Amino acid sequence: MKPHFRAHLSLIGWGRHLTRIVLLVSLLSSAACDKSQPDDTPKPDDCQPPGRSEYQYQYWYDRPWWSYSCALINPRNSDQYLMISSPPRVDSSYFKRYSASVPGDSTEMFSGRFVTALPVWSTRNWLAYTTGAGEIMLLKANGDSSRALGGQIPEPCLSPQWMPDGVHLLYGQQTTHAVGALWMLNTKTMERQQVGEDRYVPYGYAVSPDGKQIATSEIGSGGLVLYDLPLRMNAGRLLVPLSAAEQNEPSEGGVQVAWAWDANVIFWTFGNDLYRTNPVTGVTIKLRDGCINRSYQQVTAASDASFVIATKYEQKYLGNDSLRIRVSAWKIAGDGSWEERLPKR
Repeated sequence: MKPHFRAHLSLIGWGRHLTRIVLLVSLLSSAACDKSQPDDTPKPDDCQPPGRSEYQYQYWYDRPWWSYSCALINPRNSDQYLMISSPPRVDSSYFKRYSASVPGDSTEMFSGRFVTALPVWSTRNWLAYTTGAGEIMLLKANGDSSRALGGQIPEPCLSPQWMPDGVHLLYGQQTTHAVGALWMLNTKTMERQQVGEDRYVPYGYAVSPDGKQIATSEIGSGGLVLYDLPLRMNAGRLLVPLSAAEQNEPSEGGVQVAWAWDANVIFWTFGNDLYRTNPVTGVTIKLRDGCINRSYQQVTAASDASFVIATKYEQKYLGNDSLRIRVSAWKIAGDGSWEERLPKR
């Protein structure tokens, strides 16, 4: 693998669009209320890239999906999950807790600084995420308390991931010389140590149940890669190689890995697709086959691997240089046999 350093631009690969979005309020309002409108969700065969450059598009957002929502499963109670929404042009993210099995069971939690990476939920009931300024935030999952770690870690940070003990937090750190490395922080003592070589920070990774490995599916990696900790650049093992066609498929970006600790199963996205892998044997099945107009991006897994919650990004070319964008969350069986849209109504 070539050494590289990725900075988070947004929760999903299309975050770069936000600076050039033109929100057409009148259409949004009417689309939100007119339930008789035809469903223009991309069909299975509607997977060709739109005709013109993305930089020339206007973006129309479908309510209630015009704000991005990612999901996060409680690692010790898989019936609970959070939805995190970050509306365009708003410098905050909103957290709401749901039941995965009971329709209508939800609790407004709290709002915080704008989330730029998928938050992570510890076994000790703390959330961690990075803000647009690269600051790590820790929040109690019930919303009772929060703290910023900017004073302890002055450099911009990215890609936080909890270790299985719920105390130590892995994160990428960019120094003043733009050299990245992987660090580990003890959130009780605030002591930290570097656990990876300079010039490489993994993106969209997950930690193994014993805390000795990480798995990543970065674009350019060739598939699913395992690294031992401490992290050594170019020392990864390509566990699941993907074909050239899969690697080069047009994509809206977005890669994520979720490691179901109790079951020791890895769920991951690459390009537009969603996979399940046994990390011991490498046996892999594709749970969902996406395309550029229907892309599976973020994924979070129940610890027993019975289901995942994946976010699906959809775009529909409307003509007149316009795209309609829809982002939704789906509960998908761990074996891919069924799915249902979340939150339940």
